[in-house]
Amino acid sequence: NLTITGTTSIQDSKWDIHWNNVVITEGSVSTSNADKATIDNTKTTVNYNIVLDKPGDFYEFTVDAVNEGTIDGMIDVISSKLNNVEITTLPAYLKYSVTYSDDTELEENHELKANESETYKVRIEFKRNIAANQLPETTQTLNLSFSITYKQADGNAVEPSHERYVYTVSEMGTTIGQAMPSSEEYYSSAAESIAAFDNKPLYIKHTIKEGIVTESYLEFVITPEMTSANSGMTAGTYAIRGLKVYDKERGDCKEEYYDANTGECSSPYYEENRETLLRAFGKINCTDNSSSAYSSIYCYVPGLRVSAFSYSYVDARSDNYFCQVDDDGTSFCSNE
Repeated sequence: NLTITGTTSIQDSKWDIHWNNVVITEGSVSTSNADKATIDNTKTTVNYNIVLDKPGDFYEFTVDAVNEGTIDGMIDVISSKLNNVEITTLPAYLKYSVTYSDDTELEENHELKANESETYKVRIEFKRNIAANQLPETTQTLNLSFSITYKQADGNAVEPSHERYVYTVSEMGTTIGQAMPSSEEYYSSAAESIAAFDNKPLYIKHTIKEGIVTESYLEFVITPEMTSANSGMTAGTYAIRGLKVYDKERGDCKEEYYDANTGECSSPYYEENRETLLRAFGKINCTDNSSSAYSSIYCYVPGLRVSAFSYSYVDARSDNYFCQVDDDGTSFCSNE
């Protein structure tokens, strides 16, 4: 049961916060129509019952909390239950989460203003990597409930700080830790970014929180046509992460990234970036220099080259189009 309740002492005002628009995530385990996540007639409850048969199975949906009243509300109590018992711990094989749709955490006193809405994401998953002795001995039917009690907003109300992804192909520089420049051109989706530069399969993606760039990624696309022409490749969209390891104002490596043993200003994401490139291009299409003093990997097929370096620099090139995230956290794309 997914319920919302609220109270107010204001006369002749309308309190109306309810659920709307349940959307089940693609890939979720199948259920009968009677068991799938649906909103009841009161618009205050979402009911669902599921069976997770094997590691990797999951069930996930989003649902909108809509404030159609005249009074601002805020979260009072957040409650999650499994089989009618409040969740404090879970069986070792299960992973459960409730967040906003952008994975931002829910907190008490988060505000939901009149005539606005928030989208929540609820997910239950059978963990992939668990020991045999942690597996359940019998089929488990899961009856889950998540409830939020809203109350009238007061001086303790806090506006949720959502992250927002921005796909950019602008030639203007954007730096991690700073606000998005007002002159920056950006697009709402990867497809728009690709189309803006003659369908070149690469672009920069930023995570924005409270107007500040908190993360920058170089994303690239391996098309089915590339995999047909080059053995070892795997089609898909991939992201490698840049990081601000070099402090331009101080002119040196940021202390938390300096390795005194090697003298390197190293990114903690290099190995992850390297694995991503090897998965996308295949070892046959990459030159892997990860054992050298300054580790790097270059992957290339006709029409696309992508590189990552241990000191956080990442770049990609398609014909005369180029994107990068530098070691000082500055990213840009340009036609050369």
